Amino acid sequence: MTRQEFDAQYTVYPAAIRHCMGLWGRIILGRSARLFRGPDHFLNIPQPFFVEQWQRLHYSDIKAVVQTRTKRWIWHATFWGCISAILFLIMLMTAGLSFELVTAPFWVLLLICLYYLAANLVMGPTCTVSIVTAVQAYDIPALRREKVAKKVLPEIGQLIRQAQAQQPPVPEAAPSVANPAHTPPLG
Repeated sequence: MTRQEFDAQYTVYPAAIRHCMGLWGRIILGRSARLFRGPDHFLNIPQPFFVEQWQRLHYSDIKAVVQTRTKRWIWHATFWGCISAILFLIMLMTAGLSFELVTAPFWVLLLICLYYLAANLVMGPTCTVSIVTAVQAYDIPALRREKVAKKVLPEIGQLIRQAQAQQPPVPEAAPSVANPAHTPPLG
């Protein structure tokens, strides 16, 4: 499939393109995730460690979409806040020494940590979203923030309901004639 054919068939959820672990996770670890909407299915593309794993999830096969709030954002904020505080204390202790070469790297590191702390707080609470089929549950790593999930999940639910409304009803199973408890033994 060429890029033009792919672009004509699939629509990307712009809010659901995620670079896991920020810029460093994308460059160093090669981690990212994307979610596309196709004509009759979703295309979930988690990319852990430079290997893409394409998962095609047909609307008609989806049984449930589960969103669970996590505390990952609190742990991230705590981590970046503690690192920032430690760097700030080191800078206060070395302030009287007037070593510009020593304090300059700490300023840079402090600004980087404060950036990650602020970005984490602005992006808001984290969550996990799983799409459940009859066979298994698929994790959707592109929907890790509640703000993004609240934008995308109503549209996902509408597409699933439309696809499943068009399916013919499932016929009921015929009642079993033989009762296994009363069958005679073989031979």
